[in-house]
Amino acid sequence: MAVGATGLSELLVVLALLFGGPGIPLGMPPLPPDPFMDGIAPEKCLVYSSWNGMAVPSADSENETERLLAEPEIQEFIKRIERTVRMVIAKEAAGHEERMLVAQTVPDLVKLLLTQPTSIYVSNVGVGPKGPIASGAIVVKGDTRLAATFSRLRRLFAMNRDAETDEMEIRSTKFYRIAMGEPLPPIYMGTHQGYLIISTGDGSAHKLMSRIGKDAPLWLVEARESLPVKRRSTISYLDVTRLRALGKQFGGLEVAAVIQGFGLDDIQSVISTSGLDGKGSIQTIHIKTDANGRLKKLLGSFKPLTAQDFANIPPDAAFANVANINFADVLDFAKESLGSIDPSIEQMFEESLKEIERELGFNPRSDLAEALGDRWSVYASPDTGLFTGVVLSVEVDDFQKLNRVLFSLVGMAKGIPDFGVTSHNVDGVTVYTLVFDEPVPFSPSFCLTGKDLLISMFPQPIRAHLTRPAGKTLASLSTVASHLENDNPPSGMMYVDTKRLVELTYPMIQIGYSMFCNVMKDDGVDLDPAILPTPGSILRHVDASITSVAIVDDGIVLNRRQQFPSGSLGATAAFALGVSLPAVGAARDAARRTASANNLKQIGLAYHNYHDTFRAFPGNSYDADGKPLLSWRVHILPFVEQQALYEQFRLDEPWDSEHNKTLIDQMPIQYVAPGSRLATGKTVYQAPLGKNTIMPPLAKDAKIDVNQKFPLGVAIRSVTDGTSNTIMMLETSEDVAVTWTKPDDYEVDPKDPTASLVGLRRHGFQAGFCDGSVRFISEFIDVPTLNSLFTRNGGEPIDRTRF
Repeated sequence: MAVGATGLSELLVVLALLFGGPGIPLGMPPLPPDPFMDGIAPEKCLVYSSWNGMAVPSADSENETERLLAEPEIQEFIKRIERTVRMVIAKEAAGHEERMLVAQTVPDLVKLLLTQPTSIYVSNVGVGPKGPIASGAIVVKGDTRLAATFSRLRRLFAMNRDAETDEMEIRSTKFYRIAMGEPLPPIYMGTHQGYLIISTGDGSAHKLMSRIGKDAPLWLVEARESLPVKRRSTISYLDVTRLRALGKQFGGLEVAAVIQGFGLDDIQSVISTSGLDGKGSIQTIHIKTDANGRLKKLLGSFKPLTAQDFANIPPDAAFANVANINFADVLDFAKESLGSIDPSIEQMFEESLKEIERELGFNPRSDLAEALGDRWSVYASPDTGLFTGVVLSVEVDDFQKLNRVLFSLVGMAKGIPDFGVTSHNVDGVTVYTLVFDEPVPFSPSFCLTGKDLLISMFPQPIRAHLTRPAGKTLASLSTVASHLENDNPPSGMMYVDTKRLVELTYPMIQIGYSMFCNVMKDDGVDLDPAILPTPGSILRHVDASITSVAIVDDGIVLNRRQQFPSGSLGATAAFALGVSLPAVGAARDAARRTASANNLKQIGLAYHNYHDTFRAFPGNSYDADGKPLLSWRVHILPFVEQQALYEQFRLDEPWDSEHNKTLIDQMPIQYVAPGSRLATGKTVYQAPLGKNTIMPPLAKDAKIDVNQKFPLGVAIRSVTDGTSNTIMMLETSEDVAVTWTKPDDYEVDPKDPTASLVGLRRHGFQAGFCDGSVRFISEFIDVPTLNSLFTRNGGEPIDRTRF
């Protein structure tokens, strides 16, 4: 188990579930701006994100988001979850020096990044003669634990076998230069005036230190002014123009054609900000585009919303999405874009439209797209059902044309076997429902009124929509009306009745959390179901959430207002980058180990499927004289989705025959251990070979059935020690790797059973057990315990704490 990565992911999941919304709510409520951070930003920057840090929330604040965070139940929940996560990480790391170091370092670093003023940026990316070039930095204000955290970070990097560390002084500040080995750029790490600084790329730390104390660069000042927030928490910036140039440089002409074809050349930058404003939280994203580009022309066809566009949505809707989208213009834009990339693709597009017209009797462009209007809406309200009552409504411009299209589709559907269409009348409107012969948990339905095309997964929501009396609409709510009355009304809007959704979903949250606590208890993690905040602690602070998308002169502005503390997507991406740097070596090893464990699980599953078919586990094959032919790895090929490869082998010939040798290079990916540098055809996945193991050696007097296509080994009934106590498969070191087709496996030495096992993974090896599980076994496991795990019927007691 990768302790550092697991602890981090658990912490982020908890935070995301607690706060919701796009992005992690970094720094809510925000601290005042930190002037030290202004000079950190370079004059030219590809990606930048900064947050002010987290202040103590006040229960007396006028802002409901801050008051929500100040709720004692919310504060206690966060503290208890953090405490539990730290305990789990420490428990998993116990007895292992490197894991203990990761377990101590990563949670403290994550907490620093979540709660203290932080800036993260990437100033340059490229390719040099020796590999990738990258320059960037993370700067985070320290707390009382900064010295200890910095010391552990240094030790963590020092444990990486590929790292070389040198000390240097930059502007009177001691830095450590850590060379991770080619092609990775070097990392510089130091502390200055109470701030932790980690930068990457040659010269990056020197440039950063020379900027400290200076004013913010012009692009950052303009970004802040373009998106004002009363109490800013985060701001992020993406220089799309420079990133696009890099994409063209690395991707060549094909990537350049795609970028230009779909109007991505028009996008100049993306600015994202979040914070507290008024009664709640706000997140704004501004996508700046070329005012004269193709993309801006398409966006210009999306009309602003009016109150009439909400006519189909009742005021008690639990959620609703409304947008003005010209489907015909979008279709034309896609066709032109494909044509600019490759004219032949545009021709194929046209041919496909003609083929549809020949088959179905209508043209998707002229008969369907042009028959639809601009207004699209999706909603669910209490009288339609929250989860099963979603209704899609599309405005109709040409009733007769669209009616012919639907009539043609209904006729075609009636002719499909195992499929039917029923119809019923609701207030003079015919509602069609698709009926399946197979048990399908939905009944898609649709109808055409004089003004709208209605579609739902069930007929009841359409009936409720058609029979609902006329009255007030969602646009009558002041929160929605205020957006429509702006000087620049949006072209799209998403409305969520947060209070209603919390009320409806909280019982499921309670059930799910209780089940989660019980599952974790089985794994030795003591989570108290009572710490889940009551719905009242949330409901008294929340109202509706509204996200709007407006087309402005210089692009698109997405604005989201709610009481839940949402965060910036750009800051979230930067945060993920920041926490990954210090544990890059550990994370890389953990990813490889996880992928390899998955390979072992697939092989173990193949073993059991083989046993289900032939009543025994697979074995190696031999000829009548006992000469080895092919390994068990060949004979389980049909059970790892490699039937075609299996059929190419000549089963009556040895692995190194002239024919079978030609198949060695086709070794399946399941036999390739991530991180190994072996030649093609070599594998470290082997069975333990020895007396009473799952793969005992061939007995001298064994009777061999040469006509047996699938050789049989031991049966599961002979695993009397228990399947969870018996090793079935091993990941050995590369020193004893074998050719995958050769009947060769790891010969167990009872005096030194770990010989040649440790090497590919640091401090241990992975083993697949007969119950299908995969476990990491420490190199310090005692000899009797490991020997007991190798035998299937020794009757020895197993102490699981010893491995």
